[in-house]
Amino acid sequence: MTDRTRQAVAVVVGIAAIAVVLLALSGPALGYAVGVNELPVTEMTADDDLEDPEAEAWGEVESKTVVLSSAESGLPGYEDTAVGLADVETAHTDERIHIRLTWDDATADEEIDDPQAFVDGVAVQLPFEQDKEPPIEMGSEEQPVNVWYWSGDGEVEELYAGGMGSTTEMDESAVSTQAVHDDGEWSVVFTRDLTTDDRERTEIATDQRLNVAFAVFDGDNAERGGIKAASEWYHYPMDPEPGPSVLELVLWTVGGLAIVAVLVMTVYGIRNVKQ
Repeated sequence: MTDRTRQAVAVVVGIAAIAVVLLALSGPALGYAVGVNELPVTEMTADDDLEDPEAEAWGEVESKTVVLSSAESGLPGYEDTAVGLADVETAHTDERIHIRLTWDDATADEEIDDPQAFVDGVAVQLPFEQDKEPPIEMGSEEQPVNVWYWSGDGEVEELYAGGMGSTTEMDESAVSTQAVHDDGEWSVVFTRDLTTDDRERTEIATDQRLNVAFAVFDGDNAERGGIKAASEWYHYPMDPEPGPSVLELVLWTVGGLAIVAVLVMTVYGIRNVKQ
């Protein structure tokens, strides 16, 4: 093999290796662009009775399991939360959004009968600007959040927060809930109108990404306040047919150019070998 042939082969092999690396890197990145932490959302009709956590219509709504871990509050016992997973199903009609959360809990803690007793609970957190990702612990002054909170005694609260220690309860909640505990499992449905006239509530548009986070409180495990199992930010695409993201387009372009370069240099190398 001549020196010229060796050089040509080396160039071909080098470019092929670069192409393989680029495509390998683009695989995980594309996965992130199109679906990591994405939650399904199903369009339904107002006749489906989705306020009821046991409604048959929920069988038509796609579910996804979200991971929960102990929120880093620094409070005594904060690392020992009991719930690690929750199933989330979400549907919207022309006017309302319905979020059903289901998780395992052997005991239904629904009332406080002594100072050491605590009720079960679950919360949904939305950024005030629906496509933002504020600090996960109650947002910040610059990026506030709305929190919908249900407790096992049947109470529902709607909160506005601009950071830890800044929580304000709305005078009247626009969120309604229904819950059922059956066979060691809680199912809770949160329902709210998509639109709102209140400047301290998240306006939910169905044509853009909606970020969301969740938290679960196990009363039997003395969880309350900052002691809770919480998720990171997830999101609903909302737009049923979103186009490719900028990241996808860039990666596809780079990968395509790499493949073309490999083909061109292969032809070039083969011609040099023949000569």
